Amino acid sequence: MYLWKSSNLANDLRNNNVTEKDKLKYMLFWVISTAIVSDPAIHIDYNYVFNDTILSIVMLIVSIAGTIYCYKVNKKGDNKDFISRYVCLSIPVVIRALTILAAIIITTVVIVLTFELNIMGSGEEAITTSITEIIVLSIFMLSVYYYLGRLIKVASTENA
Repeated sequence: MYLWKSSNLANDLRNNNVTEKDKLKYMLFWVISTAIVSDPAIHIDYNYVFNDTILSIVMLIVSIAGTIYCYKVNKKGDNKDFISRYVCLSIPVVIRALTILAAIIITTVVIVLTFELNIMGSGEEAITTSITEIIVLSIFMLSVYYYLGRLIKVASTENA
């Protein structure tokens, strides 16, 4: 795995000397580094509490496990083009999933407002991550990876 010599990697890619398993390593490196670097950024101006740490760890584990799951599904198929399938199919999967999540959030807000519940309190309380949010986001991410794996299976299998 090249982490510095990008020209060597480019040559190996051109000459088809990078295996699908090697590509998985690059993809996992990308998933892990992106999660680690971006996580603190989403908590700017909020108190980072224990549940936020739990959520970060769960999201990282689900991302790694989901990527490995998708790789294994692809490997059971024709074991080709893992990265392109993973990246390309992720776009419509995530758009669909976010649309569903947005609908759930909007519905929840409407229900809460209908019953005049005050979620935020007086506005002086810190916004924190609840166990319910951790569970919902975990299920959401697991569903995304499961659906992505199903689509990768279709793309990697003849007459699937």
